[in-house]
Amino acid sequence: FTNTHSAADVGYVAITETIAVLIVSLPIGTLVDRMNKGLLLVLAGFTGFLVFLILSAYSVFLPFGLAVVMLLSALWGVSRELGRSSSLSILPDLITEGGLANANGIYRGLGSTLGAVSNALGGGIIVTLGIVSGFLFSAGAYFLSAVFALTTLFPFMKLKQKREIQREKGKMLRDLGEGLSWLVSRKGFFLLTVSATFFNFFLVIVETYLVIYVALGLHGTPLVFGLILASMAAGDVIGSLFAGKVNLVRHSGKINVVLYGGVPGACILLMGLFPVTVLAIILMFVAQFCLGVSINAWLTTAHNVVPQQMLGRYFALDGVLSSISPISIAVGALIISVMGIDGNYILSGVLLLIFTAVFAGMKSLWNLDGRPEEVLQEEIQI
Repeated sequence: FTNTHSAADVGYVAITETIAVLIVSLPIGTLVDRMNKGLLLVLAGFTGFLVFLILSAYSVFLPFGLAVVMLLSALWGVSRELGRSSSLSILPDLITEGGLANANGIYRGLGSTLGAVSNALGGGIIVTLGIVSGFLFSAGAYFLSAVFALTTLFPFMKLKQKREIQREKGKMLRDLGEGLSWLVSRKGFFLLTVSATFFNFFLVIVETYLVIYVALGLHGTPLVFGLILASMAAGDVIGSLFAGKVNLVRHSGKINVVLYGGVPGACILLMGLFPVTVLAIILMFVAQFCLGVSINAWLTTAHNVVPQQMLGRYFALDGVLSSISPISIAVGALIISVMGIDGNYILSGVLLLIFTAVFAGMKSLWNLDGRPEEVLQEEIQI
């Protein structure tokens, strides 16, 4: 934006990244199920490193070119999707079954904490030293992640694969069809994934235009925006860790309907009706706490329910269903132009509550138990 002063160009870059992710998500999911996940994390880290290193050099030595930035953005999107599917799928290989909920809580809590600290450091570096320094900071972070994966996860997974009997590798399209058929056949779990798609649509609208809500709805300063972001990060970390300790997967369906859709929807509605700074900080903490709990429950359910050799394809399919952010952003902009920022929050909150009621009425989703199949069978026999 600094170079072109065009919001449309920023949109082109974001859309290019999203399209690239949609194109590669399913093939990447199949690769995750076929290859050493540690090696794929190394590849994702080094790709991110190269993207920001090239972007840094390009910014210093060559004039700005939108096409080049779009290409690098697409490559960055591919590296992030490769890292996302690999990291979400690798945890059951590293942790015993009974410790998955706690491990997911630590994983998400640590990720949120590092993300918040990294964003703060990166923002400070950009303000102090310029945008190129921010690119180099990102390149360094990706390089460290690649080195970590290369020295720890890759050799561990290589040794683990040697001990296991390798399944026959068929054609990628057949593998994708197998993954989709399995997901659709598990009605409650499939509906959980579908419900998240609807909930994410409105949550993206709210998060994208949060800065406008602070500026126009709360008439707040950058400090207020920072406090709200801090409350969200704290809620996510505490919610993730809490869910890991309590292990609520027995009620996975109810948790994901109520805490991923219902409570955040009520918080967003109240923010639209009563735009008060202190209330907004509290409500965003509550909403993010609930999201942290529900995401932990979803991840642990996926690790318990989805066959381990199919996790990459599941998370890829979930990623495709969840890749609706460009549509959400466009709809959000339309709502704001018609109803204003407060109206956007009110409408998003109301629709989240309506969809919560709809999905709560689906018994297979509402009664979904996210514990492993063998645990459920033992309970039935007892």
